[in-house]
Amino acid sequence: MARVREYTLLPSAARDTSENGGAVDVGHSRDLNVVLNVTAITGAPTSLDVTLQTSYNGTNFAAFATAITFTQVTTATGLQTKQITNFGGKWIRAVATIVGGSGKTYTFSVLAHGKD
Repeated sequence: MARVREYTLLPSAARDTSENGGAVDVGHSRDLNVVLNVTAITGAPTSLDVTLQTSYNGTNFAAFATAITFTQVTTATGLQTKQITNFGGKWIRAVATIVGGSGKTYTFSVLAHGKD
């Protein structure tokens, strides 16, 4: 029976600047369910864009052949989910781009669930 694993791509935190998540080894997980969870927005930041990148060595990352991008967040909190099927890489990371000024933050996390 397949075992479901959880991977933290970006831990829950209040952020006011863009951030690249660390390299996460998803091992043999071929199908991933990735969740962006935005729990708070303060100071009316302009936008939050989150994309996913892949790597075979955990160092050199690039966009997926078909870009995997969550819907841009501007004013609403909530959950968004992306499915990755037949994932051929070994490493994944989330890239968060925040446009706004100081004191303007998004509190969010990005988690992935995969089956061995």
